[in-house]
Order: sequence, then C-alpha cells, then structure tokens
Amino acid sequence: WPPNCQTTRDTSTTNSAQNDKERNIQTEPLLRIFEPSPRAACSRTRMTDTLSPDVLDFTVTDDQQAIREVARDFAETELKPHRLEWDESQDFPMEAFRKMGALGFLGTLMPTELGGAGLGAMENAIIIEEISRVDPAVALSVAAHNGLCSSHIYKFASDEIRQKYIPALARGEVLGAWGLTEPSAGSDAGGTRTVAVRD
Repeated sequence: WPPNCQTTRDTSTTNSAQNDKERNIQTEPLLRIFEPSPRAACSRTRMTDTLSPDVLDFTVTDDQQAIREVARDFAETELKPHRLEWDESQDFPMEAFRKMGALGFLGTLMPTELGGAGLGAMENAIIIEEISRVDPAVALSVAAHNGLCSSHIYKFASDEIRQKYIPALARGEVLGAWGLTEPSAGSDAGGTRTVAVRD
C-alpha cells in the first residue's frame, strides 16, 4: 500500500483486546486482491463502502485469524531461515511441503472425508498470503498444488480417481503440478500438445 494512502488495514499480529476491538471495524488485507493496483485503492471507493455486508463480507473470523497466525508462524520459523539457501541451490524444499501437508495447508479446499482440511477460499487465500510474505516461490507452489492440481481432480474426476489421488495430495505425501506453458500454446491449456507417457 502506498505510504500516503490512508487505510484502516490491520497489520498487527498481537492479540491485545484493543486490536480485537479494532479488527471489527477494519478492512482486512484480502480486500486488496480485488483492486487492480495498490495506487488505485487510494482513488476508488472501498468495496465494503458500496456493497451490502450480506453480499460481500471480508471480515476475518476468529478461526481465520487463528489460521493466519499458524501460517505466519510456520513461514517465519520453517521457511524464512532457509529461503536464500533454497533459492541459491535451486533445491526444492520437499520436507517443508510435508510439514505443510501435516498442517493441512496442502488440502485446504478438499473435504475432510478425502483427508483435506475442509476449509474455504478465504482460509486458502490467508494461508497463501502469509507464506508469500516470506517465500513467494513456495507460496506459488502451494497455490498451484491446491488450485491447479487437487481442485481439478476433485471437480472433474470420477470418485475412483478422487479416492486414489486426493488423500495423498492433501497430506503432502505427493506434490501436484500442472503442465501448461509450451512454445505454441503459452497459457492456453486447451492448445497444449504435450502428452504424458507411462514408462
């Protein structure tokens, strides 16, 4: 957010009674994902000023705040000390992903009966936001795992395929990916020509 832009966004991570009171009237950080740019947020009327709370409510619940704190603590303690090392060595932090799987970060959108956390889009966004504060590369991998892989299997696959793949994906035992970019297709998934062949 630009320094000259006055907002009521709460960036504190403390649990004081004053912050709890203020949080009820403050616009949470997730509002900014609907703005085309941080600068535009200064000149436009806030979304919460023009829409009924019954239509769109960005108030973070106590449970969602607790999820934010868990995700932030994990990012600070498990990712931050190693991010430069991973970047320089080009090593993929699979052990960190296993730990995120144990916390439910890799199954946020999956139902509990398939081993997921049974959370929603807000909780998923909060987790991605907190991880990206520390390591955007890891956050992008988590987002792709949850959105591009697991969610597509859950939405479009048969029950048999869901049962076969979703539980291991949600636990972080395997990591999901999605082949997309090709010289002739770019980000046009329907135009890709690469196929997978089992050895």
